Amino acid sequence: MFKGVKEYQETNPIILSTSKEYSIKYISEKIHTIFKNKNSLVFDTSFSDGQYKKTADNSKLKSLLKNFKFTDIDDGLTKTVEWFIKKLSKNRINKEY
Repeated sequence: MFKGVKEYQETNPIILSTSKEYSIKYISEKIHTIFKNKNSLVFDTSFSDGQYKKTADNSKLKSLLKNFKFTDIDDGLTKTVEWFIKKLSKNRINKEY
């Protein structure tokens, strides 16, 4: 019985991603908001847009862990930023955040 990704031994990777797609702009704006940064977020449009999208196939993960629940993107980003700020204040001289 497959218990979780830590026990996964196959050479074919499991995609740990939802089927939802988010733009870099969307993620950047969310992180900017969570940090409560008062500066403007500026995108340099002189560069090319790069790869438009890359859809991930998580069907293997879903077949192995049928009741797996993905973390909501807003909750995940908030928890990650909070963790980062906590670690930053302990491990770095720069305590700007």
